[in-house]
Amino acid sequence: ARYCRVITMSEGKAVPSAFSPEEIREIKKVFSMVDTDGSGCIDATELSKIITDLTKEKPSQDALQRFIQQVDGNVDGKKDGKIQLEEFITALSHWVKAENVGSSTPARSRKRARESLVTSPREARAKLHKKIAAFFVCFKQSSDFESIRRKFTSLEHKSTTQGLKDDSHKSREKKSEADIKKLLEKCENASTKMSQFASAINGNDLKKALEATWIVADILSIVEILHTPERRFKHSEVIIKIFSRVKEMLLIPRIVLFLKEVEHPKLQYQAARVLTYYAPGPRIAHTPTDSAIHPDKMLHKKEVIRANAIETLKVLLISPSLPVLKQSAIALGTIASYNHEARDYIISQSVVQKLYNLITPSTPLDLLRPVTWALSIFCGHTHDCKNHEPDYKIVGCLEGLEKFNYIINRIDDPETLVNSCCAMSYLLPGIDLHKSVIRRLCELLRYPNPSLQTVLIRCFTDLISLETTHIRDFLDLGLLTNIQSVLKSSTSSSEFNVRLRATELVSILAEKGYTKDVIKADLIPSMVYLVFNDEFVRFVAMKVIKYTTRGQPDESRYLVKKQDIVKTLANSLSFFKMYDSVLRDVYNYYGPTFNFTFIEDVVDALNNLLGVANQNMSVDFINHFDMEIIDKLNTVIKTLVSEVDDEMLAWGDQRDKGVPVEQEIKFMMLKIAELHEKAKTPVCMHIAKSVKRLVREFETLYKKCELKRKRQLERRKKQSQLQQSTKALNSTNQIWGGFDRSMSLDVKGTITVKCFFNGDNRSLQVPLDVNFKSLERAVGLKYGRTLIMTYEDNDGDKMTIESDAILRKAFQAASGGLLKIYLVNKYKSVAISADWKGNGGGGGKNTVFQGMLQELQFETHFSPNDLRALNRQFQKSSMNGRLTKSQFVKEFQKILQGKITNVQAVQLFNSFDKSKDGSIDFREFVIGLSVFYKGDLEERLQLCFDAYDENGDMKIDKFEFFKILEATFNSQGGVPVEKEMIEKLVDNTFDEVDLDVDGCLNFEEFKKAVMTRKIILDSFWTRKI
Repeated sequence: ARYCRVITMSEGKAVPSAFSPEEIREIKKVFSMVDTDGSGCIDATELSKIITDLTKEKPSQDALQRFIQQVDGNVDGKKDGKIQLEEFITALSHWVKAENVGSSTPARSRKRARESLVTSPREARAKLHKKIAAFFVCFKQSSDFESIRRKFTSLEHKSTTQGLKDDSHKSREKKSEADIKKLLEKCENASTKMSQFASAINGNDLKKALEATWIVADILSIVEILHTPERRFKHSEVIIKIFSRVKEMLLIPRIVLFLKEVEHPKLQYQAARVLTYYAPGPRIAHTPTDSAIHPDKMLHKKEVIRANAIETLKVLLISPSLPVLKQSAIALGTIASYNHEARDYIISQSVVQKLYNLITPSTPLDLLRPVTWALSIFCGHTHDCKNHEPDYKIVGCLEGLEKFNYIINRIDDPETLVNSCCAMSYLLPGIDLHKSVIRRLCELLRYPNPSLQTVLIRCFTDLISLETTHIRDFLDLGLLTNIQSVLKSSTSSSEFNVRLRATELVSILAEKGYTKDVIKADLIPSMVYLVFNDEFVRFVAMKVIKYTTRGQPDESRYLVKKQDIVKTLANSLSFFKMYDSVLRDVYNYYGPTFNFTFIEDVVDALNNLLGVANQNMSVDFINHFDMEIIDKLNTVIKTLVSEVDDEMLAWGDQRDKGVPVEQEIKFMMLKIAELHEKAKTPVCMHIAKSVKRLVREFETLYKKCELKRKRQLERRKKQSQLQQSTKALNSTNQIWGGFDRSMSLDVKGTITVKCFFNGDNRSLQVPLDVNFKSLERAVGLKYGRTLIMTYEDNDGDKMTIESDAILRKAFQAASGGLLKIYLVNKYKSVAISADWKGNGGGGGKNTVFQGMLQELQFETHFSPNDLRALNRQFQKSSMNGRLTKSQFVKEFQKILQGKITNVQAVQLFNSFDKSKDGSIDFREFVIGLSVFYKGDLEERLQLCFDAYDENGDMKIDKFEFFKILEATFNSQGGVPVEKEMIEKLVDNTFDEVDLDVDGCLNFEEFKKAVMTRKIILDSFWTRKI
């Protein structure tokens, strides 16, 4: 379990993964985000959308199919043309493994780790998501890596020479792009001299041989300078040519002979450097696995081993020269790293014993660091020890532990301690540990070094996970006390990995039943703090709280009364639905994320506490489940049942219990009501009554939303069937216009209806089985009035759509899945006159007015009586059935008693004036007023959008946005704002929120900008009056 992270999916399959549980959680987020229809898999359409969003270019169908074919069926061999979650993670794992080939030179791995240390949890998440985004983009460019394969294949057979002499070999600092460019230029300049270097190395003049060997070492050190996989991949051609040339010239056997030149330690040192850089090979990301230079092929390591380098380097471990000793240890560790065969061969040559002999009180720190690092490699570091453990009898567990115990008690050097503890973590399992060793390891947790703390915590985690023999000793000797100290000291954002590992360790102990020890160490306040302040550790910290609520009744009472854990759990419910800035920045995803696993942990913890309350009736205990807690639970279940969009379905997880989480919360609320009834105090009885009322409201809402959800699923099924039928029609060129006229129009799916009305053109999607009345209402809601619909038949004649039969003919005449309809007004505004009092008259006008009232009752939130009253008021204020802008502003300020400014009233008029003719009729007035008074948030945002959109083109350009801001600033009084400042504010806003970079904002862009607070609206637009 400690050597190979495994994730278990809902089907019970175990899939090996290169990712931690936290990374798996982030990958699930991406999968849910891409799976827009909530079907549990990614199809070609969804794949096309995410790639298009990332690259701003639509991929070809051929590229999409190659992507799906390569990923589909990589777990169970079953291909269904779609990508399941397990298949996605497996493919991504292979990608990241190839991406990280040789991510750092082993001898410098810890230095590189410190240089590239991410500074915050958000940065760590962003780094992972950028890799996932690159996974999608790479497949778009070359879904089967064929171009990469061709590149490596061609380079492997070239013999172009390259050379470099760089006097910066003593400095290992990270190079800038300018430095890299200079180094590559030196490679080109020195390429013609490579044969001269070879002649010097093979010659008898050792002085010239030293200089040439030095140069070759510097040439090969380019893999150290280009220390990231991305940089090596970018310059792979140069690197491969260098290694190919060194191999072709057969330099390695001669270099190994230089190791025996005892009288020339400088030559020995440079020869060991050559072997250190040459043995691992080029290590370039995405090297094809069947390539000869892939690290798993050990091409260069085998060459070094065949040249008897191991035996010679072993002899140098007793060299009187300190630099030679250090470089020999580094070379042996490098050759052994990342390949168990090479490691086992070196172990068989008794190298480990030689390294142990170097650990003495007189050994300088400069030597102890590379020696302990090499020993950590031989003990298992950089290897998959689950499948390829070293022979610990040869490694010498007891002797090694004795040496490392000496180091952790006597040496105060962070790097040496990290190396030693890393090695010990592989030797300790199965060993009968002395309490002095356990005590010292626990004490080292207080050492102010994040790398050492991380290694130690992982060591404890492995020991506790694999065996229970020493858990009580760990706890008695202060493990949790020191963990608490680690959590309190690692407060900076750059130490989040330490906090995460420490919290995971506490979670394992709590799950194993050591809840009393966790509470005694006062770790619960730390867990609460992490839940609310650390987004990367939050989920693990909540599991600790959940496990501690499973403890004894007295422990639960302590949590409730002393730690107020019920309120903490209720407040944490706010993390269920969140907007993720990382997903927004990397994928341009502005929708919400739903953390089902987190909410289930919260619910489980509350249920555990309710179980204790039921067994030990205490009014003080029960009173913690007050109405504040109930309201927060009620908010969550309403969100769960009302968010029935596809995006919500995509985030839902299947549970082993088979009970939806909203139902579990409902049952929990009923338990709370039952407990309050048993308490029988007036307050408790009131709470019980309120809870039952909320549950009844929830059940009513649940039934409505379930019906809506079923309709959505049915519609999605229809759309899927339509896509299949459309593909069949495409193959025979019979799309829509080619329908057999005798064909009944019960084809399942949707059709796009494009509406043309006085230059105001709009589109909507409707199901093919829509009837005439429903379509008329949908179009009416789009334009805020009832309109006559016409279409052009195949003869070019305009036909009025006034029945279901004519609508079916219109669908049959549609071309390419698009129906164009042309709209004209059904009621003229002049017909609204003072003769219509709502109750009087009896002529034809009254009949028409009654018809309009029925339609407006459907289209607005007003009752018939409200509409009649509004009509009487409208006739008093208007002239000839219309309100001008000045009349509207005057009357509206009277109605609201000065609650809005003139500027706001003018903006409101612009939003009411759908026809943009400078006046509004009764229909426009009533529909606008309905939204303003009783509309939901989205309707009010649309109203605001229409107010900003002065010319009615369904977009807000910079000039319109500028006019709004200018009028707003001028209406506020005070110091005038300069136009240049407003223009700059407009430009900055558009740079951030204009997602398609067309110089205008559509409604979706406007809504996202408002919801993410990039555009701040006056509360006048968002609150109901």
